[in-house]
Amino acid sequence: MIFSARVAFNYFIKKGAVMKKFVWFLSVVTFMFWMPSFVFGQGDVLQMQQTNIEGIIAEVIECKRKKGILSIKVKFTNQSDDEVSLYLGTGSSYKEFYLTSENKKYFILEDAEGEALAPANINTRLKKGKSHYWWAKFPAPPAEVKEINIIIPKVFPFEDVEITDK
Repeated sequence: MIFSARVAFNYFIKKGAVMKKFVWFLSVVTFMFWMPSFVFGQGDVLQMQQTNIEGIIAEVIECKRKKGILSIKVKFTNQSDDEVSLYLGTGSSYKEFYLTSENKKYFILEDAEGEALAPANINTRLKKGKSHYWWAKFPAPPAEVKEINIIIPKVFPFEDVEITDK
């Protein structure tokens, strides 16, 4: 049997090897790009706001109500060319972080020891293009409330953020 590129090509096409490899490659690439957003909850940006910190933007990436708790996730990104310090306070200053809806304020929930259900502090340095994720748990407003406002120090208010019910 004489081996040639044409014979090999016809053999692999008939066996479907090229198509199988191509489908496998596409599956791996799709998984690589889809999986981080699934794991970290980084789907659609619900709303973006400027901050009073040069080069930093803030994006609400989750506003989910489940079993009486409203979970908020915010992504802070450095869009400047320099490294930037992101400091929004510590757990003791969490009274400045709250939600509003229908003339009522909702503060971050606390555990049995009085610790905020949020990271202990927001104090980090972000290199160009890097992000920092912040989350907090709040008491959920009544089920008929479909939108809330999010107030975070040094960030312009997020207004009319849609609540997703789970």
